[in-house]
Amino acid sequence: MKKILPILFLALLLGCKKKVEEGVVPGNHPPVITSARIFPCAPTVSDEISISYSAIDRDKDSVEVKIEWLVNGNPVEVRGERVRIPGIKKGDIISCRLTPWDGKENGEVYEVEPVK
Repeated sequence: MKKILPILFLALLLGCKKKVEEGVVPGNHPPVITSARIFPCAPTVSDEISISYSAIDRDKDSVEVKIEWLVNGNPVEVRGERVRIPGIKKGDIISCRLTPWDGKENGEVYEVEPVK
């Protein structure tokens, strides 16, 4: 009985750990995109299109942002803050999704207001 008691106590102690959500880093606050806007607000087919955004991290970690450009809701193979999107035509809806990352975890995806 004396040998079982320490093992039982250890099993109880290990079983009481707080469950951590997958993708969440304990003690870290994920970064947040606070605002974003696509320029120009009414692009022509020959315009260079750019995204301007602001991001913060409560832990003061540096923030990198993944930019996914979309045309009519479909991802396109261009990367960067300033792009020329081949094949766009008048009436296409251009938008992007921003995913902030602080080196530890991703923040919530920010859906940028589309332009035509």
